[in-house]
Amino acid sequence: MTGFTAGSAAPFNTFVASGDDGSGGGQGVLLLLILLAFAVIVVVLSITNRVRQPYVVVVQNPFKLLMKTVLLGVTTTVVAVAIVSILIATAGSPS
Repeated sequence: MTGFTAGSAAPFNTFVASGDDGSGGGQGVLLLLILLAFAVIVVVLSITNRVRQPYVVVVQNPFKLLMKTVLLGVTTTVVAVAIVSILIATAGSPS
């Protein structure tokens, strides 16, 4: 905690809005780049899935597949929210 005094960090809403914590670190830019990279990956996957030829698969147990898909989505969301929360929480802390 050397060189850090109480009240010297920028307010949370200012940090999120400006993308900078005032120290010149630019941690908000890193978060923005991560979100943009994720958006690009989603768009590329969406385009490639449209180009591929559709095929029919007969699933033995569709409910099990649905539950696995839902659990994968929930797990991915929880991990993504945790990572973003950690990035935001540690972005303004002194090094």
